[in-house]
Amino acid sequence: MLSKSELKPGLRFVDLTKDYTEAILMVVVNNPSNGKVAIYTPSNLPEPIGLLELDDFVGEAFPDFNAFNTKPGGRLLEIRDLYAKSIKSFTQKIYSTEKHKITISEAKQFYISLGLTEKEAEGVLKLSIAKGFLDFDKQKSGDFVSLSELLQTFEDKKRFLQAIADEIVSKSQRIEFLVKHSATKGNYRETLLRGVLQKYIPNKYSVATGFIEGCKRQCDVIIYDSHNFSPFFIESDLVVVPQKSVRAVIEVKSTLETKTLLEALDLLADVADWRNFPAPIFKGIFAFRKKFSNDEAIAETVSNYYNNKTEEESKHGISYLYEGVNAICTLNQQCIITDLIDYKFKDLTIRPRLYSIASDIKDLNPFTATFFNELFTYLDFEKMAKKVNVSFFKDLDQDLMYKLEREIYDDTWMPQTSFQKEHDFEFESIWKRISDVTNWRAGNYTIQELEEIYFEDKYKPVDYKDNFSKK
Repeated sequence: MLSKSELKPGLRFVDLTKDYTEAILMVVVNNPSNGKVAIYTPSNLPEPIGLLELDDFVGEAFPDFNAFNTKPGGRLLEIRDLYAKSIKSFTQKIYSTEKHKITISEAKQFYISLGLTEKEAEGVLKLSIAKGFLDFDKQKSGDFVSLSELLQTFEDKKRFLQAIADEIVSKSQRIEFLVKHSATKGNYRETLLRGVLQKYIPNKYSVATGFIEGCKRQCDVIIYDSHNFSPFFIESDLVVVPQKSVRAVIEVKSTLETKTLLEALDLLADVADWRNFPAPIFKGIFAFRKKFSNDEAIAETVSNYYNNKTEEESKHGISYLYEGVNAICTLNQQCIITDLIDYKFKDLTIRPRLYSIASDIKDLNPFTATFFNELFTYLDFEKMAKKVNVSFFKDLDQDLMYKLEREIYDDTWMPQTSFQKEHDFEFESIWKRISDVTNWRAGNYTIQELEEIYFEDKYKPVDYKDNFSKK
């Protein structure tokens, strides 16, 4: 693919004349003994060739077009773009087979069908093997490629997250087949979601239905810290809990339509009213089916609600940074999340935005897993454990596409309220607050550390003897 004159120091490549069993990365270097350009094979690889003078190289170089120091042009650029666009579908082609492997011929034909020549397809496959993305297996029945252990684990992990949603689907369908009474089905679905959540959240949290201190509305799902806080009242799974103990509130709807969406938003607005803490709580809506035609219609309804364009008696805007709903999910059908920042990292303005998610992987429904991912980032536990947990769910992001559906307010929006030291209503301090919360959600802070950032005076040790002397 490359002539010898194009083999410059720093370039990585595979030799197309080698068999798949010998697919290893080679590097063009300057020979330290004579300064001439040479080809180096790392010594920790099988049968190293060490340093080979470039003039003595008789192979055919296929470059690593994704290496940081490679700037492909012309046909190589086309190959790189085709590879990037097809990597997900190629991975799924392998993963979807019974033994998670395909023949070399099938793999080559996949890339040839995209427009690559046979030699280019061989180059892509050998490069993938050399870089550890694919494993090559020579058997009596033929030559095969499979996903590397790392990629296999990654794909297994995504299916595990999908299995959480499948568990909810399966149990929900059973009650649908057997019971026609709407209220009974609704109550069962609330219980079902609470049970699934309790299985996957950290042990320090409990999942219940009931009331939050200071809020008159009963919440379908409350996730609260039962390790550090005692409920004011508890009977079975009905509780009344302190405000500070609450980490998440979720409203459950059998069918998401305009009426039920507005009802849920209204309840969550009451929950959020005057409850602005250093670590914000998660506020979600989870439905089992929907009547909305598309994500845009849901986003419009949410935006109209917060802009007081609905006919609801209670009018709610978003007056502080983390007051609005965080995620709206319909089981295996859609998920909309809210954030305050621009996901394209071009617009620095802070304002509530609504994003829908989608995936181009046909056998993956990421919607419920994404809802759980958002929820888990609002829970609090030991830093390393949280980082592992967040990372587990965040792997799903590689297969997600985020689409901005609606900016709820224009670029003049500004929070109207602030708790002590949260921010001073200036651009830099608001961004500091956003960074603090984002770091907490990523596992870089605990709730206690956030509390100490904003309420440091409350956590200063007191010299009690000095107090006596002053009196």
